[in-house]
Amino acid sequence: MNNYIPSHSYTIFAQFDNQFLKKELTNWAAENDCVIVWGKPLSPDIVAVGGFVEIIDRHLLGKEMYELYLKYLRGEDIPLEIEGIWKVADDGKHIEITEEQLAKEANEDIGCEEMTGVKWNDDVCIIIDNIKDLEVPQNKIVLYFDPSDERTVNFVLGAVQVAKKAKDKELRRNGFIR
Repeated sequence: MNNYIPSHSYTIFAQFDNQFLKKELTNWAAENDCVIVWGKPLSPDIVAVGGFVEIIDRHLLGKEMYELYLKYLRGEDIPLEIEGIWKVADDGKHIEITEEQLAKEANEDIGCEEMTGVKWNDDVCIIIDNIKDLEVPQNKIVLYFDPSDERTVNFVLGAVQVAKKAKDKELRRNGFIR
């Protein structure tokens, strides 16, 4: 494997509606050389976009997309009847891509010819909502914050910082960075 760092390594997937957190996270990402991809409500962006951390409000994600996300994490087949998979283009607009295009781009990112069972959003999931009765991902580090708690923004930023340090350590161990 070459020393090309996969693009998702420093990507944060975000889909929440807290303007103060959005501002603070945007500032943090700029200071720490990270990219934020903002998910489109009720879209499958969460399975189409890789990242070292996901910050989600399941109200905005929608029940169907959240269930799809859990299936994806469990390695189950994702139903083909989904309208489309979207990604964010360089100009910030969402564009629809096929599953084959998505797999090809992911293969290029990780430097291999075939992507079989590779998940590139397998690190930390931060949930910010008041939903108590939904399953949480079992194969991730999951943090849950109540959006009404005034400490949530600080806790989320702290968790993202720790996740970034862990990602740096992993990339260093695998020879991507020094």
